[in-house]
Amino acid sequence: MLAALADAPHSNVSREAAAIELFSRYCPELELRPIPRTEQRNVVCVLPGSGDPILVAAHYDRIGSGDGVVDNWSGIVMTGELLREFRSSQRHSAFVFVATGEEETGMLGARALAVEITPRAMINVDTVGLRGPHVDPRSDRRLLELAHAEAAKLGLTLRTPRIRWASGDWEPFKRRGVPVLNLHSLRRRDKQAVHTRRDRVDRIDVQAWEQTLTLTRGILWALDREAAPQPGRNEQAADDANRR
Repeated sequence: MLAALADAPHSNVSREAAAIELFSRYCPELELRPIPRTEQRNVVCVLPGSGDPILVAAHYDRIGSGDGVVDNWSGIVMTGELLREFRSSQRHSAFVFVATGEEETGMLGARALAVEITPRAMINVDTVGLRGPHVDPRSDRRLLELAHAEAAKLGLTLRTPRIRWASGDWEPFKRRGVPVLNLHSLRRRDKQAVHTRRDRVDRIDVQAWEQTLTLTRGILWALDREAAPQPGRNEQAADDANRR
């Protein structure tokens, strides 16, 4: 994981290419969707399943003088790992995994995506690994409750700092009424941790990054279980009898 983060390309053209290479390992049918009025593309993998999809997104572009490892190659590598797991596992829900472009210039990739896809939940992974997992209090209330419940199972304290200067790809989806959950690792004073020379691989706490991965995995599996077929009355009675 640390090697994958350390290999974060510098230019956004190279970062898009690296995101394509990462996602294509697990998704041969990868889609490259143009972002209007830009040269970047959203890198999209659709996994079929029941109902409206669960969307998992992280942006690959960077700005500023740093290496863009924290913001947001940390999220790209994590989303790629989640794609690998869910691609090879039995699941009920449809999933869409996306590496978005042009987040740093007004969330243009997410805006285009929000027109194309209406998911039943949007999980945004942005700037993770500075410390243990945090969740944006502007997220959907039910998803916040779910995130806290999954964190409690893992023995994690899930903090919800309100960071007014931080935006993200979740916003276009929230404006369209989609339930969103924004996972990050920022504190209010971390404004200088992104878009500056401080954004380096040595800022990543590997254990904290892995905790966030485990938590996100648990949240996604909990959402997937909601799409599982419910047993009929006779099947339920038989199940109850077997348990007795």
